[in-house]
Amino acid sequence: SVPKSPADLPNWNYDGSSTGQAPGKDSEVYLVPRAIYKDPFRGGDNILVMCDTYEPPRMNKDGTVTPIKPIPTNTRHACNEVMEKAKSHDPWFGIEQEYTLLN
Repeated sequence: SVPKSPADLPNWNYDGSSTGQAPGKDSEVYLVPRAIYKDPFRGGDNILVMCDTYEPPRMNKDGTVTPIKPIPTNTRHACNEVMEKAKSHDPWFGIEQEYTLLN
């Protein structure tokens, strides 16, 4: 069946050393689904999934497990924290247009 929300999908993982997002000795990166979109290229029931990237959980010496932690390049995580704090407001976003005139 077609997933209806990101919660319907599992977390995935990949080798982040090949993308420069993790060191080679500890290269696992978790992908956590955040949004689902209909695939405009393949159509049908195909979907595109937008994900955030995280360090996997770690086992502490006392046997407890750490929560996943956003990797440094996961800027959407920090943006989402700010947007959650400002969700009662109506923010405006716009494209900054810059021009260069050459003679």
